[in-house]
This record gives sequence, structure tokens and C-alpha cells, in this order.
Amino acid sequence: MKCIKCKTNNITKANYCKNCAYNFSENEQKIARRKTLIGKLEWIEDIYEVCSLKVITDHILFKVFSIVLILSFGVYLWLSNGLSLKLLNNDNYKIQYNKSQDEYYVIGTQNKIPIDLYVPERYEKIIIKHFDENNNMIESHDFLKTDIITLESNDNGYYILEAVYKEKSKQLKIFAYLEKDIEV
Repeated sequence: MKCIKCKTNNITKANYCKNCAYNFSENEQKIARRKTLIGKLEWIEDIYEVCSLKVITDHILFKVFSIVLILSFGVYLWLSNGLSLKLLNNDNYKIQYNKSQDEYYVIGTQNKIPIDLYVPERYEKIIIKHFDENNNMIESHDFLKTDIITLESNDNGYYILEAVYKEKSKQLKIFAYLEKDIEV
């Protein structure tokens, strides 16, 4: 670092001139340090931290905000979908729910109605049982979450969809109808 008063060369870290005892300001020390190789590397590192958003992502408020956002999203999903098997809306069918009988009516435009289900990750298997009007089981199938589940519309039977969990199971009773067969 060169003294501005007597023009003597001093070391970069000097706080005062070795010849005239001039006290270097912080700004003068900073400018002298930037001219060195280490100063230039620090300047490049500062630019990198700004460009990579490290200045923002290392801040405690950003970390707290991120955690709150993730937790809020989880609570939203839990409140909107619940913790068990649920029949989801779809353009291929309409859903009506009879609360007193705890049964769903799926009204589709095609004979085979592909249905969408919300099934939490903790399930072990999905069983679909098809019953006739006399409550006799016609057939039963096990499904994976990735399988497409289709219900055939009919006037005299119903389906029981059961998601089996480790501790319990959840069942949905579903009647499938064609839209043209329903009288309004």
C-alpha cells in the first residue's frame, strides 16, 4: 500500500505508514487489498455469492420462510385431501354423495368409467369388490396405486373400494350409472 502523504510503499495490511505514521482509513486499506490477488479472488467470490443467491438463501429469514411454506403446503394437502381414501373429481364423470347412506354415485358418459382416487402413501393395497343387487359378491380384485381403476356402469350392482392400511382400512361404497340412464 502506497502512502498518499509521503509515497512510501507499505505492506497491504498496514494500519499506518512506516515512514510518516500516516493513519490509513478503512477505505484505503480496502482499496489496497482489492489490488492484490487475494482481494481479486474475494471480489470474484462476492460476485458469485450474489449471482448464486447465496446471500439470500443463507439468511435465517429465508430458511424460516421456506420451512413455514413447506409446512403450510403439507397442511393444505392434508385438509383438502385428508388422510384416507377419497374419490376425486374428474371430467369423465360426476360425483354425488348420499351422506345418510354413506355412498357415492358416479355418473359417467361411457359404460366403463375410469375413476381417480386419492390414496395416501401409507396404504398396503386397494381391493375393489363388485356386488350384485342382492349383496352377493360377483368379483374381487387387488390393485396398485399406479393401476387404472374402471367401474362398469350398471343399474343393479355396486362397488366397494377398500384401501387397506397397517392399522385399519377405509371403504367407499360406489354405484356407477350412465348419464343417459339417469332420470332428472
